[in-house]
Order: sequence, then C-alpha cells, then structure tokens
Amino acid sequence: DPATLTGFKVSKSYTSEVYDGSMTFQITGSEGAPMPNPAEISITGQDTGFFKDLTFTSTGTYTYTIREVPTPVTSGQMSYDDAVYTITVTVTVTEGSRRLNASVTSFTVTRSGETTNPPIQTCTFENSYTPAPTTGTLTVTKEVKTAPNSTAPDQIFPIQITLKNADNTTYTGAIGNLTLDGPGKATWKAKNGESLTLTLPIGTKWDVTELTDNLTNPTRWSVTVNGNAVNTANGTISKEASTV
Repeated sequence: DPATLTGFKVSKSYTSEVYDGSMTFQITGSEGAPMPNPAEISITGQDTGFFKDLTFTSTGTYTYTIREVPTPVTSGQMSYDDAVYTITVTVTVTEGSRRLNASVTSFTVTRSGETTNPPIQTCTFENSYTPAPTTGTLTVTKEVKTAPNSTAPDQIFPIQITLKNADNTTYTGAIGNLTLDGPGKATWKAKNGESLTLTLPIGTKWDVTELTDNLTNPTRWSVTVNGNAVNTANGTISKEASTV
C-alpha cells in the first residue's frame, strides 16, 4: 500500500511592518521524488500555509528543498529571508506486509551560510518590510539680508501657504499649528531667521507666497525665493524634502 505524508508546513512572519501582499514559496525534489501539485504556494500577510500531501509508492530516500521566491512588492522595500530548508523523507516497507511507511528523517535549514536543526518541523521565513513613506515635509525659512552697517528691523513678514490635494481638490487638513485663513490656506507670520516645517501627505500641492504688499514700507524690500527674483514658489510633496 502507498504511504502518505502530510504536506510540509510553511510559516511567514515579519520583523517589523507586515506586508499585506502575498509571498511565494517553492518546493523542489530529488530525482524520482513524488511532488505536490502545485509546487508553489502563496501566503498573504503574516500567516501559515501547507504544500499538498505527498504519496509514496516505492521505498527509498527522497530529498526536498523549500525556499522563498523573492516577489517584487508593489510599494516599499522588502528584505527577503535566504533560508533553504532541506527535508529528507525515508520510505520503508513493514516487514511481512506490503504497507509502506514514510517519515521525515532529517530536517535542516541553511540561513546566511549556517546550517542548523530547527526545534520544530516548520519552514519559517522571516522578512523585513519597510513601507513606502506616505508623508513628506515642506520647510519654509525666512532670511533677511540688510545693507552694510544697518540692522534688520524686528519686522513680521507674512507668508501665505496654500495647499491642494493630489487631485487638485481643496486641502482640508491642518497646516501645522497655523490659524487657517480659509480651506487649505494659512498665513505664517515669520521673522528673520525663523523656519516652519510642515509634514504633509505625499502628492499634496503647495504654493508659498510672501505677501510683500503687507510689509511696512514695502518699496524698501526686494524679495527672492530660492535665488529667483520672485515672491512665490510652488511644488508637490514627495518623499524628498521640499524647501523654500
């Protein structure tokens, strides 16, 4: 009679954030070894799975290896477990009968070049996943340059910040600790040497404008933004910091 061996168990875990997509695991066998169909399984998130049972029809020693197949992630970065599990199955026949018996006689894992015997016969794979950032920063800095032998006045420089969502709809969230002038709009009352950093969702569109008409004696001042002779700048929040 043939011998049936319960399919090998695979456990998927993560050292930090859990990736909500699926990872693939593959089994290979030595020549003549019965194989489960399919020879790959997928596990979504942090969970366990099983290859299908194996059926043996002849005595012998059969060797299987199980490894993770690096699967591209839709976002973020994944560090994959390089573990390779080697499982030896020995099939014998009961003396005086035709009944076959299959059992696991060796279960090892090689990880980072070192081979060990796990305490339990589960193929455990542990990945490290770093999600893609969902926010970025916008930093606005006010710098006043004065003529030689003069002193920068303790003046307030009104700088208006206007935000829109990635789809061009009005931004409805907070703008730091600033008091809103209206939906998606606030004015920062800056002084020389001060900076304001906002953390915003990636894709947020921003416009920063210094309201020069509101300055005391506005004709005394010339304004540049990021080295350009303008009083406004705009852009889109990304994982790279935006500065004005």
